[in-house]
Amino acid sequence: MKKRLGHICLWAILFVSLTGQTVCAQESYYHERRNNREHRIFNYGLKVGLNAPATTRYSAIFDETPLTNESFHNKTGYDVNAYFRINIDYFFMQPELEWRLLKQNISFSVPAELTTDLTSTEFSITAQTANTNVLVGYNIVKNGPFLLGAYIGPSFRCNFNTRYDDIREIHPGFTNKNLQYNIYGAAGFSIIIAKVHFDIRYKIGFLDADIHFNEMEESSETLEKLSLHKRENILSFACGVMF
Repeated sequence: MKKRLGHICLWAILFVSLTGQTVCAQESYYHERRNNREHRIFNYGLKVGLNAPATTRYSAIFDETPLTNESFHNKTGYDVNAYFRINIDYFFMQPELEWRLLKQNISFSVPAELTTDLTSTEFSITAQTANTNVLVGYNIVKNGPFLLGAYIGPSFRCNFNTRYDDIREIHPGFTNKNLQYNIYGAAGFSIIIAKVHFDIRYKIGFLDADIHFNEMEESSETLEKLSLHKRENILSFACGVMF
């Protein structure tokens, strides 16, 4: 995992470096009439941070029968984000490329009348996702090296590697490499002091993030009858640099 995270950080740094060379070559500025200052039209940056999923709806079903004692525990994950900002007076547009690691635990009990060896179990889920965000924002405060901005925009997410591990070791762990897509609405605030960038945002999922074990090649015969229905939002905090 550390090696893979290192590769992702390296690609993000390369992306920012190439973008920065292009921007620096242009060195485009615009004149802000309100404060009579010169500002760059283009900025670029890199952020790393933490995320916390918030499941708003969850249910587990086995062979069309709702399961009991279900619970969902969200854990802290990680983000790496490379972005490019276009400034138009107090407004800005910010396309982003983002790698995200999400962590969650789910547990449930199977009713005694069902004939299965699943019984009560608990899964640990670790999902790696690639995200594309297109944000539009407004700088509420724009005074010298200090910027306070608010933004909103769509986020497109693709799960490309999800690991399922049975915490009680009743079933062997397996990985789902099928691509899963979702659409979110993102809103948040950014604070920039000189080149240091702080960002906090909340993403609201528009589509269900259901899990159907019968779609996974490594899933066991028992788990193929299991499906998890959920919708989730994500809170994240990140810090980095903007040039």
